[in-house]
Amino acid sequence: MRSLRLNLIILFLLLLVVSCKKDHFDVSNVHGVNTDGEVLLPIASASFSVTELMRQFNIDSEIVFAEDGNLSYGIHFEDYGVVSGEKLLRFKDLEYNERFSFENPDPIILPHAIDTMFHFDQTLVFESDHIHVMEAEMKTGHFDFDINTNIGLLQRLVLRSPDIKDEAGRDLVLDFDLNTTDIQFDLDGLNYETDSANSLRLGYDLYVRLQSLPAQELFFEVDVNGSGLAIKEMSGYVDTYESRNVLDTTLSLFPGNASGSLQVQGARMRLYEQNTFDLGARLDLDTAWIIADEHVPYSIFGPQPVSVGIPPLPNFGQVFERTLNGKISANETGLYAVSNFIVNPSGISDWVFISDTCAIDVMIDAEVPFAFVLDDVRFVDTTDLNLNIEAPDQIEKLTLELAFTSTVPLDFNAQFFTYDFETGQITDTLVAKDKLIYGSYDGKPVKTELTLEVTGEKVDHLNRSNGLISVYEIDTDAHDVCIKGDQRLDLFVKARVKYSGIFDF
Repeated sequence: MRSLRLNLIILFLLLLVVSCKKDHFDVSNVHGVNTDGEVLLPIASASFSVTELMRQFNIDSEIVFAEDGNLSYGIHFEDYGVVSGEKLLRFKDLEYNERFSFENPDPIILPHAIDTMFHFDQTLVFESDHIHVMEAEMKTGHFDFDINTNIGLLQRLVLRSPDIKDEAGRDLVLDFDLNTTDIQFDLDGLNYETDSANSLRLGYDLYVRLQSLPAQELFFEVDVNGSGLAIKEMSGYVDTYESRNVLDTTLSLFPGNASGSLQVQGARMRLYEQNTFDLGARLDLDTAWIIADEHVPYSIFGPQPVSVGIPPLPNFGQVFERTLNGKISANETGLYAVSNFIVNPSGISDWVFISDTCAIDVMIDAEVPFAFVLDDVRFVDTTDLNLNIEAPDQIEKLTLELAFTSTVPLDFNAQFFTYDFETGQITDTLVAKDKLIYGSYDGKPVKTELTLEVTGEKVDHLNRSNGLISVYEIDTDAHDVCIKGDQRLDLFVKARVKYSGIFDF
């Protein structure tokens, strides 16, 4: 199942970081100020709707945009061949050890060797737990024979079968010189037709050179081994057939450096099936659990098993729909499901046609709405930082003034640390912990102002740092919220610089 990089919250944070890095005090008309004073520089402003944010950062491909402005995550999952005709249309490998014997009432020694022929018949039964084949085109199959006797020297074998036919409909007839040739043949591409399901009649014309017959009992021993007995297509009968499936995977709605959980409401799941068997089927879902972090696994569908009928469908058709509620992890949510796909669950004994291309395929579409309660979702991000402040010793105080106006129903707490990638050390703390953005829970714009002051050594630390670590904690203040495409975030950033001496910005 694919990882979904859909963190709407990250969009806002990236906007903050990217916007605040754009200009770096680039004021071309201020040069060589020879005095003490203070200058106020606007360095960034932006205004985006939720929809515009998603499209700007090219992650809207997984988002479903409804006409009413509601948004949802789009989850798509496919599993082809959960039941496969190729697996069903197989016979088990067979091994027959048979002894044909008869009494010799008059043991004799012949004055001269003579050639004669003996005939005997054998019926083999193909073993299968589910299929009863009357007609078939064989895909593969290999037979090996080993024949021993105490009658004389084996010379030749003519092997016949009225149940195996070539493309022209002629019975199988194979002639083996036993002095030079092993007894083996392949069924690939041959046709199988029988009057008794899964049976194969063989006739042996065995030519032998006799010199003497001294034994009281004469015998032929025939060992037959069949392997790789696969069918391309068949007509006949199929018993109830079960295919058990286990799904154990994780679903990532947020990047790996996020933690916390979300209480999701009204997620809609649709199950589509394609059944190209000439038989109805049923899905019995025994277990379907969501496993979110340390939380106890809980059932997605409530009481189980859940049974879904699957009629023959040449193309995908919807067979099940359910609205789901539950808690998922902001990082990785485990999904564990155990199910049985049952072909011909009623055990109908109708004549059917099945090919090895028949299959039951599954497709799941789910829409997880941006309607949830956030529970201490935490996100840590590290970005490049390059302020290029000239003459930091002449700066007495640097103040960043940030103003946010939001109609998005999310609260943001934030911590900011400067970082040196070369030493791997945090060089300073810009913000220990503060409310960055207040959410709007009634649809009215909410304004948040934040001031970051950098004085003394902090200016030098900031100038020498090449990274910014941002730690964001997001919640919905216990509100059930719904994120919509027309909700907006506006940002304005100013830098107030107090300096002394000659200073070029």
